[in-house]
Amino acid sequence: MKNYRQLLIAKLHKMAQSPKQLTSSCAVGVFIACSPFLGIQTVLALGISYVLGLNTSIVLLVLCAINNPLTMVPIMAIDYCIGHVVFERILQMDMHSYSPTWLSWVDAKVGYALSYIVPMESFALGNYLLGGLLFAFVCSALVYVVLYYIFHRVLQQKQSQ
Repeated sequence: MKNYRQLLIAKLHKMAQSPKQLTSSCAVGVFIACSPFLGIQTVLALGISYVLGLNTSIVLLVLCAINNPLTMVPIMAIDYCIGHVVFERILQMDMHSYSPTWLSWVDAKVGYALSYIVPMESFALGNYLLGGLLFAFVCSALVYVVLYYIFHRVLQQKQSQ
């Protein structure tokens, strides 16, 4: 198993020019995968990786590995829960008043399905969007720090051999 991990890290390292670019590509992939922008995530990944000069294939690989049909609903629920806890419970903001009026059909469809997972009265778009961005930022920052340490260590071991 250890050889497989080393082989995977070596292949990823060959795809990127530096550990910083590799970790940045992975962190951007995690950010987009955890973000609340469903439906435009691939376009965001292509655009952001082009603008920042990152490895597009790594960004898309991480995006597809994290956000897939099995993990999409839990990620949406976590996005909404974080937004609900932070904005409605901690900051005491009523995010329902900021939801647009056309959102009633989303509340009828998505809110009903999410009410089995997330304790909520009605769907608040602000909770979902802002909670998703907060969750995506925290996850991508953690991934960047951990992977930078791992890839830097692997590079140092490679150079010492």
